[in-house]
Amino acid sequence: MIMDITKNCMGKVGATDDDVAKLIMLQPPENQAQKCLISCVMTTIGIVKDSKLYENGLIKIASSLFNDDPEKIKFVQDIYAECSDVEDPDECTAGLKIGFCVKTAAAKKHLEL
Repeated sequence: MIMDITKNCMGKVGATDDDVAKLIMLQPPENQAQKCLISCVMTTIGIVKDSKLYENGLIKIASSLFNDDPEKIKFVQDIYAECSDVEDPDECTAGLKIGFCVKTAAAKKHLEL
């Protein structure tokens, strides 16, 4: 599923296979296409909406990932609270900032998202 979404986003943002490889290796984006690819994937899976973190989408994905584990869902709600105000007028930069915030907040709670 995620690879289909990524391939679709590649076409939308003009990303290359190398851009996708960097995303998979969790390397920081080096160009606009890589930033936009991250944002597109996050928007398509439903955790970003209108260049902001989308609580319902984040909880839905987390519920699926963590088999509705209430403790982990609570952690994800805390992550949302910490990152809900992250935004940027540039959609691609917003996605990157949101992703960084979520990753950092999850690491504090020893969660892998």
